[in-house]
Amino acid sequence: MTCSKPTVHIPIGSNSVVTFDMTPRLESSELLSGTPLVTDSGATGELTISNQQVNTVADSANDIEIGKAAQFQISTSATACTEYTLSIVVATDGTPTQTLADELIVVYHEIGRAHV
Repeated sequence: MTCSKPTVHIPIGSNSVVTFDMTPRLESSELLSGTPLVTDSGATGELTISNQQVNTVADSANDIEIGKAAQFQISTSATACTEYTLSIVVATDGTPTQTLADELIVVYHEIGRAHV
């Protein structure tokens, strides 16, 4: 069985906020807690990841409630199309508490190029 990882596409040169929804992994009353740890699994040194936090505002367009997503700001020094794998680790306030770990693919692409 092959499992696909969630993917986000960002134009090269962008400084973007990414919201990673953890709702499917949480019990209905459970929330994320603490500060998410977001790292470049490949340790390329090309990414700047900052402002890691649990979402404090609901995202009604994507049906994400407050406290159900990890958010962070990301940019790259790469100047060509590049794919990165990020590791996201965050705790919950459930009883018992959980530590959720997941991966996200970030693809930087040329501005104006179509992407899927």
